[in-house]
Amino acid sequence: MMMGEMSYEESSGVEHEWCVCDGDLAYGELTYAINGALMKVHRELGPGWDEEDYHRGLLDELDRAGLRAESKVRGILTHRDIDVDRFELDVMVESQVVVELKHAYSGFAPAHLAQLINYMTFWRKDVGLLCNFGLESLGLRRLKMPTCLPDIMPADPCPQASLAEPCRLVSDIVSGLVRQKLHTFSLPTLHELFAVEARYQGAHCQRLSVQPTCFGRQLPRREVNAWLLNHDTLVFLGAHPDGPAKQNRAVLRSYMRQSGTDMGILLNFSQRGIIITPLTVSQ
Repeated sequence: MMMGEMSYEESSGVEHEWCVCDGDLAYGELTYAINGALMKVHRELGPGWDEEDYHRGLLDELDRAGLRAESKVRGILTHRDIDVDRFELDVMVESQVVVELKHAYSGFAPAHLAQLINYMTFWRKDVGLLCNFGLESLGLRRLKMPTCLPDIMPADPCPQASLAEPCRLVSDIVSGLVRQKLHTFSLPTLHELFAVEARYQGAHCQRLSVQPTCFGRQLPRREVNAWLLNHDTLVFLGAHPDGPAKQNRAVLRSYMRQSGTDMGILLNFSQRGIIITPLTVSQ
């Protein structure tokens, strides 16, 4: 995790947008059969073993059920001819359903859901199953790829005329990602996609490197999770289902003050819409 990549940048609200019941899923009979195989493995082994043990058990059970399964499928996400990220999913069943296995004593974390969504987005699969063998009862989340593209909208009018052009540029960058259905990746991947698309569109885009000061003391220089766009505007990405979070606004203003940057844009991704919020330090 990079300095400045706070836990609140990702939200468990993804469950409200992606998780569904069996009756709402495509490939209903297939997902029902996979669920049965997962339950058999959990009953046979119980909790407490290595994730790889459940992986092997599931492959054996799917084979006994006559289902074709691919294990440890790898892929490289490339955007504008640049490698952005690498993925390795656990199991792909009948080239249709992505299955991600976990052994967690505390249940699912937002990062687990984000990981499965990354795989579904990259391999263009409509259905995914997230399974947790770590509890007394089998944990299961069923995810369905949203079919509608999100709207791109400004949250507030620009506080000053000089922010109108940066907001338009950010809108163009995001539109480039949405057109290729890349907006559903997790936040770390979206950061890299944003930078690649910005540079492709001719903008200068680099991680903010800043040396903060506290009561006159200079602290160590570090890169933070914000992009300096065309040398004069900071862009901070978030992924909250209900819109830009107050914490993200505060962090962006802090980065702006410490770096001496007058203009900032908070960019929030969710399935309900992608919101572009211009900010000034004093706002």
